[in-house]
Amino acid sequence: MKIHKIIDVKPLAGHRIQLTYSDGTRFINSFEETIQIGGIFRSLEDEEFFRSVKLGARGRSIEWPGGIDFCADALRLSGKMLDSNRIPKDSRQTIRLAN
Repeated sequence: MKIHKIIDVKPLAGHRIQLTYSDGTRFINSFEETIQIGGIFRSLEDEEFFRSVKLGARGRSIEWPGGIDFCADALRLSGKMLDSNRIPKDSRQTIRLAN
């Protein structure tokens, strides 16, 4: 069984997150439906709180303050894989030009 490790997490507009895994694949996950569940997940509705997302231990999860966390494998299964040539228009990318 392959263990998936997240190496970068980037919050996006619309309660979405872009995840980059150690194998180079990138996924977008929406948390709109999760927020609608309510309870502890309701706090994700606040944009400032949502942007406070961090990588969990060893890249095996993402987490927010207050004990909200999601495992890397579940996020990979539920996310939408990005085409390697497509960058979401609301994400930021650094472009380096060769001299």
